[in-house]
Amino acid sequence: MNEFITLFFQNLGIQIDTLEIKDSGDDVSISLKSPDSHLLIGMYGKNLEAFSHLLWRMIEKKREKFTHVHLEVNDYIKNKETRLYTFLDTKISSVMVAGGLMRVPNLTPYERKKAHDYIAEKKIEGLSTQSEGEGVERILCIHFSGKPQKESEIKNKKTEEEHIKIAEDGIGI
Repeated sequence: MNEFITLFFQNLGIQIDTLEIKDSGDDVSISLKSPDSHLLIGMYGKNLEAFSHLLWRMIEKKREKFTHVHLEVNDYIKNKETRLYTFLDTKISSVMVAGGLMRVPNLTPYERKKAHDYIAEKKIEGLSTQSEGEGVERILCIHFSGKPQKESEIKNKKTEEEHIKIAEDGIGI
């Protein structure tokens, strides 16, 4: 499998500094470092999704069985989740100060799932989430039914610099 995956990237003309492949039968995890990461990741990770899908189909065909493939380039997905959680912390803080409901558009289904799980894990009394809408119009709703709090009372208070780094509409997460 290592040779097959290495050849895949070489044929694309992608320079690879390090390549780590973990093959556990039904799961193949590919992690690579490359100066050509911009080509592999693309805008908002669209190329990464396409390459992951292509590798999945090729590996599945080669093995003649279902295989889950996870592709990580220069820790992009790991860092993306960190940015998502930081973004969600700012939204949680805001809704806990203002109270009521906050709508968060422009998240992918995967990001919404991660958001629901992340907020549920916090176990903050009165804080809940749900998704509303259909298709591309589906949004995350964060609801706080508790007593509005002062910013200084919120554990996950972020500095003003961190707020500026995160796009308010969720784009770029």
